Amino acid sequence: EMGGAPPKPKPEMTMDDALLDMRMFEKQLKSQSAKAKKEAEAMIKKAKQCLKNGDDETAGMFMNTALTKNKESEDNMKMAHKMAHMGMVMRNNSNQEKMLEHYMKVTPIIQKQAANCDLTKMSDVL
Repeated sequence: EMGGAPPKPKPEMTMDDALLDMRMFEKQLKSQSAKAKKEAEAMIKKAKQCLKNGDDETAGMFMNTALTKNKESEDNMKMAHKMAHMGMVMRNNSNQEKMLEHYMKVTPIIQKQAANCDLTKMSDVL
């Protein structure tokens, strides 16, 4: 056959994998935000220099670029915060699911033990 064996399906992502992936993406967005902010500051410096040299048109172009970079920085930071929030919600939901699973496992054991207990003996102990 041409093309060889079909590719193996990727294993399903676990909750921990998803949370780690989201955390890494959040850090990447924060890094991109900081970079864009730094670039905006550099454009402002260039614009100021152009204004000192009397080149208003080039200064305006640098300022427009600075505005775009500031917007990019803000957008990336907002997205990073949204990723962090989603991660916290997912982690909380996962913990609640785990707790519910635990209760489902131990409830029959607790019920069995309660059925086997002599309530008069329990009241003596308490």
